[in-house]
Amino acid sequence: GYVNAKLNITKSQTKEDIFFYHPNYEELVNAAQNTKAYTEAFPEVKDLIRGHLPLLGEHNIENARAVFAVTRKLNIDDSDVQVAMESFKPLAHRLEEIGEVNGILFVNDSISTTPESAIAAVNVYADRLGAIILGGEDRGYKFDALADRLSEIGDVFVYIMPGGERICESMTRHNISYIPISTIDEAVKLAAGALSEGSVCLLSPASPSYNQFKNFEERGHAFRLAVQNLA
Repeated sequence: GYVNAKLNITKSQTKEDIFFYHPNYEELVNAAQNTKAYTEAFPEVKDLIRGHLPLLGEHNIENARAVFAVTRKLNIDDSDVQVAMESFKPLAHRLEEIGEVNGILFVNDSISTTPESAIAAVNVYADRLGAIILGGEDRGYKFDALADRLSEIGDVFVYIMPGGERICESMTRHNISYIPISTIDEAVKLAAGALSEGSVCLLSPASPSYNQFKNFEERGHAFRLAVQNLA
């Protein structure tokens, strides 16, 4: 539904417009073939992005490809784009590394309010992920893809906050053990006692915050405070 809503834009474009698209997605390739607009696929420029973009995750590399598609159309030099990218600063509450306690890295990804964004965060820390904190307001999302990704990693403590009943069901279907918790503070304390040095404890709830918090910022601040209280 989200994709179709966005693609409504292309239906209103004329030959005077431009449609930039990611060529790896069938829906977008089809849209490019059916729009009246001039079309331009994202260029293969990952070699120009790595080392210049201070944002974590392959998804941000893909986002930067979109930037190069537009800037090249505007005849902006690639080197100028690289300099601009180097000035980017990560958003608070998005893959925000709070710090280490006893060798455990605590990462605040409270802005993650969908399963897809949680998967992106998991992929960043897959080789070190020791624990993940999930759950929040139930919006009817499907969590099987997230559970499947966690099952591929294995040996991850999964803490699920109130409102995460659907997440629990998905974990059960994928034979993943999980620990219901009442608060973020409880999850942080459990992770601190269970994880070994070099592990990552990731808050990436995959759900909105409104059942316990007024917004994701408040949830992220609660996580930060819980980590600070460990010291």
